[in-house]
Amino acid sequence: TLDATVLTVNRNGLTIQSADGETLALSFGKASFWQEQAVQFAAGDAVSIQGFWQDGQFQTGQVTKVETGERILLRDPNGRPLWGGPGRQGGKGGQSAPVTG
Repeated sequence: TLDATVLTVNRNGLTIQSADGETLALSFGKASFWQEQAVQFAAGDAVSIQGFWQDGQFQTGQVTKVETGERILLRDPNGRPLWGGPGRQGGKGGQSAPVTG
């Protein structure tokens, strides 16, 4: 889990500054999927982000707006993108890293 402040919002996700001062660009995957969840983020918002590191890239699982408790869900507990439908390979179950803090 990362506690952070939103620096910018764009079509692909957010740029944040973590509590330890690191700046990260978070990609939320398919824009229409996360935008349909109707959570509005703005520069200066405090957020709590759950996800995992994979190949040097932070994979975002969910983002919670601290002030309101609103959240967007991006990945299932196994780390699979929710915008991709019921599993990879036609639902035959692909494997992915779990969503952990």
